[in-house]
Amino acid sequence: YLPNFSRKSKPTYEFGGPWRFSRRGADVANILIHDEVQLLDWGETRSRGPYITLRLVDPALLECFRGMDTVTAKHTGHILTLTLSEGDILPDEDPKSVSLACRMHARGYFFQPGLREAMNRAKVYTEKAHKHWIQSLPCVLGNDPLIRFASDPEIDKLQKAPCEGDVIAHHVRNASNAGMGMKPPDWWTIPLCALTHHQNGVHSSTYVTRHVNSVLADSARLYLAAGLKLKMKQLMEIDSLSQVDETTLSAWEQSIDFKRAVHLES
Repeated sequence: YLPNFSRKSKPTYEFGGPWRFSRRGADVANILIHDEVQLLDWGETRSRGPYITLRLVDPALLECFRGMDTVTAKHTGHILTLTLSEGDILPDEDPKSVSLACRMHARGYFFQPGLREAMNRAKVYTEKAHKHWIQSLPCVLGNDPLIRFASDPEIDKLQKAPCEGDVIAHHVRNASNAGMGMKPPDWWTIPLCALTHHQNGVHSSTYVTRHVNSVLADSARLYLAAGLKLKMKQLMEIDSLSQVDETTLSAWEQSIDFKRAVHLES
């Protein structure tokens, strides 16, 4: 798994994600990720050899790789097995071999509308709290955002200017979250520096196209999932979702009166 931190190709990850199969008499491997990825680049260099660059659909999927060694001058890095297909793979797998944390990420646990509604009702993570958290983060169009964009000509134009001003919570409008003259809920916010990327950026008709707004709306969705996940970990007093089992998760869901809409068993 080779993280690519190049500013010109963010957010990209060169990684291997093994599906379940046996090789050379070894034990059957655990599935880390079974999800769609986007091919961003491929090629070959003298120093690194042949490579491919893939983009994960959800930054939360990176949780599966926490703690793995990466390639350095002195280390070979974690060895994984990559299986690619055009179309879905239905492996003969034992659901228990896939960790609960990976199943939660792969099946969109933190993207369930009911989860934010339940946490809001229970007053453990409200719209106001989410807005305050967004304002505490670096500008999404700056040099070091929490969530990075893939290389995109229209987004790149917005990112050329350096950040200036305090970070504010910008409400991203789309057809489903706002009407005429109505501001979207605080759930649909992203962090933007007040002057460069808010006043002279996304509020300028010169830069904001339908495509840019769509990209920003996608990022707001990712920020919301990240905020819900972070708060859940704080409430459960854990550092990683790998510490959660089905019993603990069910007890936490009952405490906020939440009934999950995704199946994590298989």
